[in-house]
Amino acid sequence: MKAVDAQPSHILGEGTVLPHNYIIEKILGEGGFGITYSGTFTTTGERVAIKEYFPTGLAHRVYNDEPCYQVVPLYGMKDAFEKGRRHFLNEASILKEFQNLNSIVSVKDVIEANGTVYLVMEYIDGITLKQYVKENGALSFAELLPLVKPVIQALIQVHKKGLIHRDISPENLMVGIDNQLHLIDFGAASIENCHDDKTMTVILKSGYAPPEQYLSDGKQGAWTDIYALCATMYMTLTGFAPSESIRRIQNDDLPPLAEHADISSWQAAAIEKGMKINAAERFQNMESLYQALIIPPIEMDSKRRDYQKQLEENKTVMKHADMKKPSRKAWHKTILVAFLFVVLFAGGIYLASNFKDTTEQNNTSITSENTTESTAQASTQTPAETICTMVDFTGKTYETAKNTISIMDNSIKIQTEWIYNDAPYNTVIAQSIKGGTDFTKGSVNSVLLTISKGAEPTTEEKTEANTANNTPSASQNNSNKKSGSSKTTTSKKSKKDDSYDVDVQVEPDEYPVDIN
Repeated sequence: MKAVDAQPSHILGEGTVLPHNYIIEKILGEGGFGITYSGTFTTTGERVAIKEYFPTGLAHRVYNDEPCYQVVPLYGMKDAFEKGRRHFLNEASILKEFQNLNSIVSVKDVIEANGTVYLVMEYIDGITLKQYVKENGALSFAELLPLVKPVIQALIQVHKKGLIHRDISPENLMVGIDNQLHLIDFGAASIENCHDDKTMTVILKSGYAPPEQYLSDGKQGAWTDIYALCATMYMTLTGFAPSESIRRIQNDDLPPLAEHADISSWQAAAIEKGMKINAAERFQNMESLYQALIIPPIEMDSKRRDYQKQLEENKTVMKHADMKKPSRKAWHKTILVAFLFVVLFAGGIYLASNFKDTTEQNNTSITSENTTESTAQASTQTPAETICTMVDFTGKTYETAKNTISIMDNSIKIQTEWIYNDAPYNTVIAQSIKGGTDFTKGSVNSVLLTISKGAEPTTEEKTEANTANNTPSASQNNSNKKSGSSKTTTSKKSKKDDSYDVDVQVEPDEYPVDIN
């Protein structure tokens, strides 16, 4: 039967039945890639969100006498339509990969029907962040940080997979009835630093898209999402959207955040750094952004100084150990002397033996006397078995090294230097006498072993340790359980500053943290 245009609107009507027992309720929103509806899974009655691939300008909707609403590419647009369809399916695979993250909407089902694709997703009962600010007014930074932290956590995981969202905005962040932010619409997501314009689609969200998104071959990465997220925070804190980035290139008239929001100057500076026009001047990863939002610059400088001091102290210890190691020239001299000693000793025995054979034929008494003299001379020289070879203890336990040295020469005194290191606890990481070095018993007074104390405890682990020390007894816990109350013990530090929720790690450009 010939298909004809029969429905003036391209929006599916209420009650439309889709395969897999889903029914359309109403439209929730529409974008360049498709239309999102609320719906119901009739088998369980569960409410869901259904996103239909319907690219504006590439397709139209037709239907037959049967209730089958077909999406058909416009004339000459079939290739572009199919390319977008594959990208739409890619969104489903991306979302499935991050189903364990509460701040990212999860996919429940994928339906290919009616000439298009439908993504059945978790339904977020709430409103967009844009609508939330419109109804409730701008938020303070103290109100915003707990909302945005889980989103940053989720984006860290997304970026670790080499993916970027590319469309973060107040319209794509839902405020659920659980008072949590949920990031939706991964339709624009792409592989980081991919410059193939056959797969990259320029996404422009006025006020939230950084300059590199205005170019089809613009270099995009985590810094692209950082700009969009900081611009979204800017709007949430001020109540108005920031200027379009492409306009700011000519005249950066962005109103200072600290003058229009309830926020400290250093936190405002962190958000404004994330919105720099030049991508190289922004934070290069989400960990660095979060760190700058929660740790004051003075405290951060102190952390950097402490860390640098620790590095210098470790270098000094290792340098001290290296100074005690014999030079290569000394090794060669020692080996040469030992070799000559062995040659002379063996040669002496050989000559004495030959001399003995000759003199036996002429004079037995003289042979006896010479043999006695040879034996006496040999007894005054150091036997070959007194030469020891130092074992390489690197990677072995301290006890193994201690016992081995004692067996080789129990007169050697063992000195130890314990430092924090990535090697396992109690593992030897350096020694003052290198493995393979020959020495005679009694000639070495001492050996210095540098031993790992294990990785330095993170701030969070220290906090947990303090928490454990203040944990109530089992009887108190049981009492709390019976009464229905619960109490979490935290250290004073973690109470005072959320920055202690993270582990500080050094990277070349920044001083990023892992958010736990």
